[in-house]
Amino acid sequence: MRSGRGQSLNPRFLVQKAPELRGELSRADLGCAFAHRVETPPNAFSFGPRLQFGSSLVAGSSRKRSCKAERRKHFNLEHSFATEMGNGLSDQTSILSSLPSFQSFHVVILGLDCAGKTTVLYRLQFNEFVNTVPTKGFNTEKIKVTLGNSKTVTFHFWDVGGQEKLRPLWKSYTRCTDGIVFVVDSVDIERMEEAKTELHKITRISENQGVPVLIVANKQDLRNSLSLSEIEKLLAMGELSSSTPWHLQPTCAIIGDGLKEGLEKLHDMIIKRRKMLRQQKKKR
Repeated sequence: MRSGRGQSLNPRFLVQKAPELRGELSRADLGCAFAHRVETPPNAFSFGPRLQFGSSLVAGSSRKRSCKAERRKHFNLEHSFATEMGNGLSDQTSILSSLPSFQSFHVVILGLDCAGKTTVLYRLQFNEFVNTVPTKGFNTEKIKVTLGNSKTVTFHFWDVGGQEKLRPLWKSYTRCTDGIVFVVDSVDIERMEEAKTELHKITRISENQGVPVLIVANKQDLRNSLSLSEIEKLLAMGELSSSTPWHLQPTCAIIGDGLKEGLEKLHDMIIKRRKMLRQQKKKR
């Protein structure tokens, strides 16, 4: 297409000649010139797509009015579409709110080295015995557990090494945790005092006040294992803070006895604590 001056119009020309054409062209003509692109003929040489240019002010004004009408039409369509989408989303929200919620709990597994922490972890994950080696750092697994009421709960376990040099790091893993699983060796009477010290130390940290604790008395299948009453006395469970809910569970990690029952107790304590925290927030 050519202008009244007989020159081909493309974006570069309009930018360069805009001052000269200012007296002849209206803003509507220039706007429509940039708005209506036409394809360049195959045999033409050009640096970019040419523009269709209105030959008169009347043509430019008519295009301007048509552009406004098109924009108004599109706006009405978009508005009605957005309204329908909003109604659809509100319906979906009501449907999703009626579905059961999927909960995940952050739980840290602690205890002295060789107590059976990693055996507990992988027994829960694979439902079979896995031969393990002492943990030098940590192991972490997300495990779905079906509790007694047929409810599936996801636990994100962090199994932290129990060597003496790693114990100062425990508090980093228990930060913002939902629960603590403390594993003790029911046969190792000589180290029970050491286990007691570490248990009381980790529960007395200010960030862990009120966090539920499941004490797993492992290796209860062995003949020389301590009874629950003896373990409770040696660990001085009665001296734990009154704000710390706890449960002592006899288990055998190798065959999995008692692990599901212990997790059910831990789950109940976690849910009870969450409800209590919500009530406290509402009162504030």
